[in-house]
Amino acid sequence: MTTTTLVRALGALAPVALALAVLAPTTPAQLTTVHLPAAADNTLYDAPLGDLSNGAGQHLFAGLTLIQLRRRALVRFDLESLPQGAQIVSAELVLHVSKLSMPLAPEPVRVHRALASWGEGGSDALLEEGSGAPATPGDATWLHRSAPGSFWASP
Repeated sequence: MTTTTLVRALGALAPVALALAVLAPTTPAQLTTVHLPAAADNTLYDAPLGDLSNGAGQHLFAGLTLIQLRRRALVRFDLESLPQGAQIVSAELVLHVSKLSMPLAPEPVRVHRALASWGEGGSDALLEEGSGAPATPGDATWLHRSAPGSFWASP
């Protein structure tokens, strides 16, 4: 799989790393590659009550289920470990697709910056994790940045 390709169907993902090409501030022309593992991840399940999550689960999901239910993956990387003053000149998100609900042609994934903080609680969906689990305190859900009280500006 290429680093930005997924399929439209529900896919199980595992965040591997964010690779950054960094220009170090101490030596003007020195380019360094830094690999950052995911610091947090969660799956948002489009559920009417906004009460499902998978903060502690093994997988992430993105795309549509066979019955057209939406799934979105949240992944956070800790950039605090980069040298102060470093300039990021390029970045590559590496994901591993471990399961597809049906074989469809690959489709690009759009990556968006989250404009608000979000939580990774202790919810752990059973079996193959595609249906989610009841959100626990601190979990991000379709409606909540951090359940039960902090909501997204829009679902």
